[in-house]
Amino acid sequence: MSEKKMVIKTVFDLEKVNTPFGKRWGGETITINENDLKQLQGGNLLALDVMSEYIVYIKLEK
Repeated sequence: MSEKKMVIKTVFDLEKVNTPFGKRWGGETITINENDLKQLQGGNLLALDVMSEYIVYIKLEK
């Protein structure tokens, strides 16, 4: 599986679905706001705490 991201309409039900990324045991929804988007557009990154265990960095590809 080479895909690391995809656009979807709704979250996966991890109890019932083997996702396109393979089996997953947890997930989290992170919502960004307009200011977050402006920060990304300004060249900054967002650092997201995931499950109090991982950090995911989001950057805008230009």
